[in-house]
Amino acid sequence: MPNPADTLTLADLKNWNRRDQAGNFLPSLAVLGHPVAHSVSPQMHNAALAELAKAHPQLRDWCYFKFDIAPEELEESLKILPQKGFVGVNLTVPHKTSPVVLIHADIHDRRLLAINTLIGGDNGWLGINSDGYGLIQSLNRDLKIDLRKGAEVVVLGAGGAARSAVMACWREG
Repeated sequence: MPNPADTLTLADLKNWNRRDQAGNFLPSLAVLGHPVAHSVSPQMHNAALAELAKAHPQLRDWCYFKFDIAPEELEESLKILPQKGFVGVNLTVPHKTSPVVLIHADIHDRRLLAINTLIGGDNGWLGINSDGYGLIQSLNRDLKIDLRKGAEVVVLGAGGAARSAVMACWREG
């Protein structure tokens, strides 16, 4: 059984064998990046899954992993992941803005400048971005800032999360 704390590779994905007693692949989630060893996503998401499983026992076998996937390995990885029981993937540097994602995912909103989440389904991957949504929700809930009332925003950054933040702020007016 793979250890969620380990940084896994494409070779690990190719040899993936996380199965239940009947031989079916267990539902898995992951973050893909390069580099990704520093990520604490597995610790955060596995803690959340454990808590959710208390009320939703169908989640008890779900687990979140991290894979160091180089840009030239992304296309192959996106093809293999669903075959191995992966139902969702987070993307981080450098994959959020990769053209490979545009080819292999149905993008929820083509105006998105970066994709950070792929949701698996019967028809392949659905690509979304939660960065901008999370920013807007936090501004509204935590700071009581309503961007629709003419707030001025400065975004510092040039990566996929910054691009999504700009798009989300623009949508809010």
